[in-house]
Amino acid sequence: MRVHREAKEEHVFELAVAKGGAKLRAHVDEPLAAPAVETGTLKLDQEGFAVFPKNCKWCVSARANGDARLTSEGLTMSEVASTMGYKLHAMVFDKMGLMGRYDFSVISSINEPGSDPVMSLVAAMETQLGLRFESEKGPVQILVVDNAQKIPTEN
Repeated sequence: MRVHREAKEEHVFELAVAKGGAKLRAHVDEPLAAPAVETGTLKLDQEGFAVFPKNCKWCVSARANGDARLTSEGLTMSEVASTMGYKLHAMVFDKMGLMGRYDFSVISSINEPGSDPVMSLVAAMETQLGLRFESEKGPVQILVVDNAQKIPTEN
């Protein structure tokens, strides 16, 4: 098999600080408590969202009204950019300039008719957390397969 890499202009996002600044809490490492195991019940907080264990990296809880809350503990901005890249189906480059790990919680509507739940999350992250996803065209490294041959194998 022969392959090569090349840069291609693609739709990308840059994760940047929105006007008004980032509204994130610095993560504080805490010893993990033994998980409470309960069957058949789900603990809800005062707002009606599920309560997740400590150090949940990317946990989503939804209410019957169509609101969803994303809770994250201990992520770097590079990890946020990478995870959102999967959701947006595009590369997301971290341009925040923030070092360290952060905790955050954001509520977005996932049930609005005609709206994209991922774009609702993007809008909520900007207004509630000060994280802006700027849409641009930019170079992305891709892997190009030049030649692939099937090698016969005996049964």
